[in-house]
Amino acid sequence: MQRGLLLPDHQVTCPGAHLCLLARPLGQVAEVAEVAEVAEAEEAEEAEEGDNVLALGVRMVRRVSSTRAFARLAPHVVPALDRSVHRLSGGKYLVSGLMLPGVMLTATGARSGLPRRVPLACMPESGGTWVLIGSNFGRDGHPAWTANLLAHPDARIDWKGERVEVTARLLTGDEREAAWTAALRFWPPYATYQSRVTREIRLFRLAGRRP
Repeated sequence: MQRGLLLPDHQVTCPGAHLCLLARPLGQVAEVAEVAEVAEAEEAEEAEEGDNVLALGVRMVRRVSSTRAFARLAPHVVPALDRSVHRLSGGKYLVSGLMLPGVMLTATGARSGLPRRVPLACMPESGGTWVLIGSNFGRDGHPAWTANLLAHPDARIDWKGERVEVTARLLTGDEREAAWTAALRFWPPYATYQSRVTREIRLFRLAGRRP
């Protein structure tokens, strides 16, 4: 009796030889896809945790900045730190920028007529303008820079390392109301500052101008 031909093992165990040859690489692709899916899920979870930590940090800063202790301390500490960091960073950064966007305002003194520089939080607007809020950390009396802008509207700001010539305009009526509503959404502690004083917090809109 004639002996049959001996076939390789994979042909003996798998009649569809070509399917068996594809099985291993397809399995590897599936494993890679599974690993990628797990990694993506872990990355999304880490991003969510990071967002939660950031949100918690913002809430804590808002809470602290609404306290009376902060209102007493901040005017003596924050501006000095801002000026130092602003100078050392070439006008690019402010310490207060960790809480809110900020500018370095250079205005002409209402009484002295001399340049006065003060770091301020600001609310950037989509139209390329900025709103300054004269909250004075919820203390009595309008901040001096607001009187300077009323007397001399033409001023200059350092914004993210760039110097911009601006003209300031005090907001009133419906225009102020709309800006104030936006400011409260932007930084809710402003409501606390307003509740502590009888004066109406002054709001200025700064618009760029040609030097």
